[in-house]
Amino acid sequence: PPRHMGQAFFIQSASSTHVLDIRDRSSRPHTHLTTQTPNIIRDYNQKWHYDEKTKMIQSHMDQNLVVEYLPHENGRLVVQNRHNGLTQQFLFKDSHIFSCYDGMVMDVLEGDRCRNGMGVCMRRRDPDRDRTQRWVIQKVAI
Repeated sequence: PPRHMGQAFFIQSASSTHVLDIRDRSSRPHTHLTTQTPNIIRDYNQKWHYDEKTKMIQSHMDQNLVVEYLPHENGRLVVQNRHNGLTQQFLFKDSHIFSCYDGMVMDVLEGDRCRNGMGVCMRRRDPDRDRTQRWVIQKVAI
């Protein structure tokens, strides 16, 4: 698992070469997450930090933006300003990314295409979907 703030990393799906990405920001109160092909131009949207103390997955471009899980919206994952909610806390374990809120795991929604990428959300752990629920942490030099 990622150790400290100095190291940025990509979160890559084990089912494809796609990495976790912030979908283009708009005037909405929150910004959806997707998985996209690694892209130098979108690099800043694709790099993350993990804060061991708060258990938050922070955006490299703005560490006040953290991944949040919206249980009431079918487990959708968004990037929002940090607050100390359980829905913003995650654990990396055995190639899965677990929510501290209810133990659901991050999953790639392969039918949910968005601008050449795939949607992501939190779902119940499922052996049949094991590959799309596994993630590889790739450290990157800054």
